[in-house]
Amino acid sequence: KILTDKNTSATICVYCGSTAIIKSRLRDKFNPEKIIPFAIDKKRVINTFYKFVRKKWFSPKEFSNKENIEKVEGIYIPFWIYDCMSDGKILATARKIRSWRVGDYRYTKTDTYKCVREGNMEFLKVPVDASLKFQDELMDSLEPYDYNGIKDFNISYLSGFLAQKYDVNEDESFFRAKVRIVNSTIDTLKSTIVGFSNIYIDRNEVDIKNIDGEYILMPVWMLNIKYKDKNYTFAMNGQTGKMVGNVPISKIKITLWSIIIWVVLLIISIILALV
Repeated sequence: KILTDKNTSATICVYCGSTAIIKSRLRDKFNPEKIIPFAIDKKRVINTFYKFVRKKWFSPKEFSNKENIEKVEGIYIPFWIYDCMSDGKILATARKIRSWRVGDYRYTKTDTYKCVREGNMEFLKVPVDASLKFQDELMDSLEPYDYNGIKDFNISYLSGFLAQKYDVNEDESFFRAKVRIVNSTIDTLKSTIVGFSNIYIDRNEVDIKNIDGEYILMPVWMLNIKYKDKNYTFAMNGQTGKMVGNVPISKIKITLWSIIIWVVLLIISIILALV
């Protein structure tokens, strides 16, 4: 028997290590249109994790010990990607501030302008994680993916990996995509207002149209680390190798560096006093 949660569409048998694909969860509306295959193997994931931790100066030396790595899993995460057009308009207040001194007096002149910007933009493949099981912020931080690597979905890509089906539908997921599209449209229009000291957006209007969503599986490696009875989760983009996660801080290292800096500053002050 294979034990899974209700959204698992591919898993690994704990006895023989074979891939178990639950085909009933890959049918009809849950059948992905596209997939980005894994391009990184498990060995590279672990080596990248070691390098990632070593770059964190204040991490505990023993944090990346092999025995602390509880689980390393390659998972195909469900995403919706959206193509659309946006029509945007912003009304902004911009100021030019100039100061000068004459004798004992300082003068400041502020010129205020009303700025209007309008434009339309095309957005392609805006990704949104479609699984409640994984933190949205963690999945967002793994971007960008190289969409040149997109393939038509084939069940053979799931061999050797876990896979989840979506539990956030296309319409619900678009709410998050919409926030990103609106913010990007406003920021782009605002960036065309140049040569001012301060710029304030008074009003904005963004209309999104020609929305086209596509269901796709993205490759993610998940690492579970247990250190001093606390669990830490790291994630890696299974296509590009980008890794994210929070490393604990070593109080001993911080204390030692504080002492070293204090001693160095003390020596410098003594030398300056003697000169």
